[in-house]
Amino acid sequence: MKSDQKSFLDICELGVLVETNVPQGGDAGHGGKTRITLTDQDGFAFGDAHGTAPGTTVELEVLGDAEAQLLADALTWAGERLRALIDE
Repeated sequence: MKSDQKSFLDICELGVLVETNVPQGGDAGHGGKTRITLTDQDGFAFGDAHGTAPGTTVELEVLGDAEAQLLADALTWAGERLRALIDE
């Protein structure tokens, strides 16, 4: 797996780890796997949309080459939209 990580610091700290073995030549059956892990490194408050107790880590995992590409596109869009909504 190829990987990279970065910490983001404000009044709290969030760690981000990205791991992938994509491209593998197709869908999930070809073995492609991509994982993004967000970790509370100091005071980052995670919630849960289902009302369960907050944790310290959130993981997203997709299987397949196209899924990895779509996840990257979706996260880019979400980041841009979140910044725009915060600034409204």
